[in-house]
Amino acid sequence: ITSALFCFVNAGLGELQIPYQFALLALLFVATPFFFSSLQRRNLRLTLLAGLLGTLASALLQLTAPGLSTRVATSLQLEWSRPVRNLPDLLVETMRESLWFLGNQGTIAGFLLVLLAGMGMALYFWQPEPNPIPQRYVFSRRPIYFGLAIQLLFVPVLWNDAGLAAFLDAVARQYASAEAVIRAGFPHRVDLLVSLLSIAAYLLALLGGSRIESFIRRVPGGSLWLALMGSVIIVALLALALAPGLDRGASSYLFLSALAALASLTWLIQPQAADASTRRMAWATVLLLALALVTLILPIAVGRYTVGVLFPRNLAAPALVLMLVGLFWGTTFACRLQSLASVSPPPRDKVKRFGLLPIACALLITAAILMHQLRLIPNFATYAREWDARHAYIIQQRERGSRHIVVPPISFDVSQYIAAHGKPFGGVSPYFYQVESIEIEDH
Repeated sequence: ITSALFCFVNAGLGELQIPYQFALLALLFVATPFFFSSLQRRNLRLTLLAGLLGTLASALLQLTAPGLSTRVATSLQLEWSRPVRNLPDLLVETMRESLWFLGNQGTIAGFLLVLLAGMGMALYFWQPEPNPIPQRYVFSRRPIYFGLAIQLLFVPVLWNDAGLAAFLDAVARQYASAEAVIRAGFPHRVDLLVSLLSIAAYLLALLGGSRIESFIRRVPGGSLWLALMGSVIIVALLALALAPGLDRGASSYLFLSALAALASLTWLIQPQAADASTRRMAWATVLLLALALVTLILPIAVGRYTVGVLFPRNLAAPALVLMLVGLFWGTTFACRLQSLASVSPPPRDKVKRFGLLPIACALLITAAILMHQLRLIPNFATYAREWDARHAYIIQQRERGSRHIVVPPISFDVSQYIAAHGKPFGGVSPYFYQVESIEIEDH
């Protein structure tokens, strides 16, 4: 009863709280067999089921409440409101907005930061439990097929006529000027080059599988060093997605390619008999990834269907879950590397010292993010002063009897930091100040 009441009240904090909460409870319900004993599982499932029922009751109440329908009707009268009620168009729009989110370089930088932090801390501090079962690393081609399939899915999008023409034009310019190649082919067509190299790499891994197995058998710790090399390439791919001037389409492709490669490599190095903690961490990563997808798709689809608008603040939840995915994934990957090291162990100090590298990279990314944010403080301070001055001016004009007020624009545009439906941020509500209209002066 307590669980149902709590979830009922908590879901009432907002419309989007309902799908987030329902998705989290449902995933926890599915995840209970992997983390709890049978007795604990029974009690927890009853608690989660009560929470799900409370969430559904809150959803039913909100959907039938007159306030929500009034609010939606008011939003539909705004000029930027364009609801998408056709299912195929809604799917396309949801996919486009999801890729827009994944191509955000801030999102990629945060994911890379926590991935490296989890990987470095696990490599440096964690040691696998002794396993009495003798293990032998077995090279599997299934993860390679998975990575290749993901890359082939991008081929129709990337290698279209316009993209191919731009890429070939950039390559042809190398005879004229190296600078022209950089201008024309990078960063706007770097995604095509990465696509070509990725497909070639997966095909070489499939064709040379027997040679890879022979190398692993001959060289002590060969499987570990190959896995470490693969992890370095994946981190480099994520770093490439942060290149200045790279468009969001290319950034989202590079980010998804890196995730696919990381999934393939994590799958490839799974031990034959992993300890319980490593298995739990792997399942937690998979469930968090599913939760991240749900919390990303739901607000986009609901927002586009109801009022035709995606409020960027609603993407805070998927951003948080994606950071948790990066942390757990990095930890899981490092734990599997440690288990792989136990198959044909190199010196323990070498593996431990390698863990210092991702920790150092994570600290550098943290410092870069902090420096960037610190540089914005004077601009936001200017914005706050000008906003206070505007507020005082509007009140002054209203007290003098003015019903139509014109205010000067604020010098610092925060639209790129606080998105407002694609419009410049800083508009003023006449309703709030109880006047007829408030216009921003044109320069």
